[in-house]
Amino acid sequence: MLTYPFVFFALGGFNLARLCWSDMKELLVDQRVSSLMTGVVLTLFLLEGRILELLVVAFVALFALGEVKKHIKLVGIAEGDVSIMSWVLPGLWFIGLPYLVSFLFLYVIGFVVMRYLVVKGNGFPASVPITIAFCMTWIIGVLA
Repeated sequence: MLTYPFVFFALGGFNLARLCWSDMKELLVDQRVSSLMTGVVLTLFLLEGRILELLVVAFVALFALGEVKKHIKLVGIAEGDVSIMSWVLPGLWFIGLPYLVSFLFLYVIGFVVMRYLVVKGNGFPASVPITIAFCMTWIIGVLA
């Protein structure tokens, strides 16, 4: 039987891998349309009767991401990355707080390593550390 976390991680991982491949191939990060994964997250919350919780989490996540995006030179997050994070963060909240904390921790580490050690500030698609952190969070969840 498929469980909610498996569906979220399988569809999300596939979607992120596709976006990451496109970013690396084209070397252009375009505006994301994340309607499939936004619909998946919305459906998960609806099935559990937690729609008010989704609204609060989504509002807080979008507000925080908007504030982070104001410092684009420092953090390197663009509009497409905000679109990705707008379904990743509520989806991980749905699964459990340890998943969300693990993702954020792994994302920050991956972002710092890629920005300062690998490419030395030359720039790279932010979807790469998002995808790596998302997959690592899935692996940690499976192993736990």
